[in-house]
Amino acid sequence: MRKELFIAVGAVAGVALFATVSMAGRQEPKKANKVQMTLVGAYEACPVGSVNDTTGGLGLPACSPAIPSGGPCLIDFTKGGGKVQAKSKNGDIDIKAKAKGIQGCDGEAVCAFASFNATSDNCTVGADCTTVEITDFPVTLGAGCAAISKGKVKIKTTLNTQLPGAVDPADKVSITIDGVKLGLPAGTAGVSGKIMAGGLLVAN
Repeated sequence: MRKELFIAVGAVAGVALFATVSMAGRQEPKKANKVQMTLVGAYEACPVGSVNDTTGGLGLPACSPAIPSGGPCLIDFTKGGGKVQAKSKNGDIDIKAKAKGIQGCDGEAVCAFASFNATSDNCTVGADCTTVEITDFPVTLGAGCAAISKGKVKIKTTLNTQLPGAVDPADKVSITIDGVKLGLPAGTAGVSGKIMAGGLLVAN
């Protein structure tokens, strides 16, 4: 019997994307210039007070049935999947996201979304400062999200394309990733915004 377990790892994927040497007041690794996460199907979390089931392996309270977060957009588990990659390069951050096996949403525009905070040595007051938490920042393709075609979607861009001047080669910036997802823009009827999210699949 095939068992599948999706483990969301956005919160534990806090990885510094762009850091070089130790600076006054903060410690950084010698090198941490790349992060890559696989994508799994996204499901609505079980609301507090709505528990009606328990997971056998983990023994955790749960809700049944599992409800996909993407509304009409479903994942074909026989061939579905995807990944998101970010890499610091030439004073910028290259960002790539791709997925396949998305059903029921051909023609829909899809963006990648990232939740993160950044620590920089370019501050107006202190030697180092950390930003507020940025939640669900949309990573687009050109002027808008990328359209799904034949169940596939691909986004390729850079951070400075998304936010001109966000990364200056003269600065020392580390970015902590708290979660990534692929989904329809906010306001799309019938969905919460997540089709796929950074995570792991454990399957026997």
